[in-house]
Amino acid sequence: MDNAQLMTELEREYNIELKKIQDKIKLLMQEAIEETVYGYSDYLKTWYDRTNDFKNSVDVKIDKDGSMLVYINTDKLNYNSYVNFIDTGTDVSTIVPWLLEEGHHSGDKSDLYHNYNGRGYLENAYEKIKREFPELELEIINEKPDWI
Repeated sequence: MDNAQLMTELEREYNIELKKIQDKIKLLMQEAIEETVYGYSDYLKTWYDRTNDFKNSVDVKIDKDGSMLVYINTDKLNYNSYVNFIDTGTDVSTIVPWLLEEGHHSGDKSDLYHNYNGRGYLENAYEKIKREFPELELEIINEKPDWI
C-alpha cells in the first residue's frame, strides 16, 4: 500500500469513527430532551399525542474550524404561537429552543402561557456528553433570539 492509499484509508476510517461519535452525541442530546422537556410533566402526556419534533430536530455538524456543533435545527420545526404575546399564528420556531432552556416569565403569575420555568435540557445534555466523552471540550451556547 503506498502513502496515498494509506492516507485515503486513514481518512475513511477517521470519517467512520467521527460519524459514530456524532451519532452518539446526537442520541445523548435527544435523551436529554426526552428526560427534561418531554418528561417534565406526566399530565401533559394525557392532553395530546407528542410529535417529538423538538427531539427530532437535533442536528450535528462539523464547523469550518473543526468544532462539532450540536444544535436544534429550527428549520425542522413548525411551531406557531396562538397566544397573545405574539401575533396569532406566527412561526415561533426560532425561539422555542431558547424558551425551553431559559423559561419565560411575564410577571403575571395567573397567566399560564407566559410563566414557565426553563427545562435545562442543555445542561442535561452537557453532563451526558461529558460523561461519555470526558476528553471533549464542551461549551453551551444558548443565544437569546433578537426578537424576544
